[in-house]
Amino acid sequence: MSEKPALHWLKRVARAVAWIIVAGLPVVTAIFIAGPDAIRNFPKVPGAISETVKSVLYQSWLDKQLTGKWSDNAHGNAGPPPPNSLTIELWVNDGTVDGLISSSYVGKWKPSDLPVGIPAYYTALLRGEIEGNSLKVEVYDFVDAKIVKFADIAIWYGEEDLGDFGASTPDDNIQQLRVETKWQLSPALPESLTLTRAH
Repeated sequence: MSEKPALHWLKRVARAVAWIIVAGLPVVTAIFIAGPDAIRNFPKVPGAISETVKSVLYQSWLDKQLTGKWSDNAHGNAGPPPPNSLTIELWVNDGTVDGLISSSYVGKWKPSDLPVGIPAYYTALLRGEIEGNSLKVEVYDFVDAKIVKFADIAIWYGEEDLGDFGASTPDDNIQQLRVETKWQLSPALPESLTLTRAH
């Protein structure tokens, strides 16, 4: 009777040892294949994981900070926009930028069927990506069922190129952006302008 519990206990130990060998064999094999460098680099793993987590958290914070409506209209959003105001609405996800630009400036790129003297207020689409401390963005739209590129713009948010603009750490909130026109189909956008978060 006393042999049965001992035999049962021995079987459990044998199974545990077998699982350790089976589970540990790939790890040991990988270490031998990688060589001594893998063992020397092992202390760097926690730091690499920490940097990856920080990078993902920063990208998420930045996406949330840049997503929203930005305007050069310092007088607020009450009433219709001034004739030459510019509003950009951004949607940023994992460093990819989509959005809209709304302004009478855009009307200079598009044919207008409005009577002379009435300013055209148009929108165009935006697409691009985050590069360093700026967004590299293409302004485009569909004209006669074709994609027409109107402009390339850089939207600066980081401290290196903005001076007092933007935010320097995730503890700050980005309140201003600077837009620089790099190229445009025909003169429409100003060379540079400052946008503030629209409420």
